[in-house]
Amino acid sequence: MKNILKLSLLMIALVALVITSGCGKNNFEGTWIGYDGDKTMYRLSVQENGDSYLITEDAYTYKPSKDYPTPAGYLPSFIRNENKSKNVTFDINFVLTKQKADLTSATAQLNKDKDQLIVGKGLGNVHFIEKDSTLLFNGIRFKKETSQDITNNVLKQLQFAMNQELKVKYHQYGKRGLNNLRDHVILGNITFDDSALTATK
Repeated sequence: MKNILKLSLLMIALVALVITSGCGKNNFEGTWIGYDGDKTMYRLSVQENGDSYLITEDAYTYKPSKDYPTPAGYLPSFIRNENKSKNVTFDINFVLTKQKADLTSATAQLNKDKDQLIVGKGLGNVHFIEKDSTLLFNGIRFKKETSQDITNNVLKQLQFAMNQELKVKYHQYGKRGLNNLRDHVILGNITFDDSALTATK
């Protein structure tokens, strides 16, 4: 009876050891989405590879599908005849474009506390923040892509940033602008093409 009890206790201890030893090991696996607070989104892919981890990072920014249009300019009123400033509407399409990231592909090791992936080569370490289950890498906070909503929320922030850039860029050509030597610009349809993401999945 004592042997059975000892064997049972030993099995419980082994199961607990396996659970605790595995705890934290896979906190890093998956796809993670980060935002720099301006105009760049990052996708961090972490895959377990034996005793190490394979990490790949992609950066995405919106680029206009063609150069920003330039409002037409005119001669001063005492020189020009019929040419005068008018209201023009510009439609602009932004295309999500993959950029080169600092970490394209690297192998990392899990530290003994199992809360960091040590990347090395001056690239910094990937920290697991337990209180909100996020990753911190090079000053960027990453959320795990548990649903498409995580990515969509970051894209909305990027799109807002691009709209703000347009407002700043064309403010001087607005209806209230003091510059009457160029067209007054009205921003028309501002569209966003995110097909770069679906192409990489």
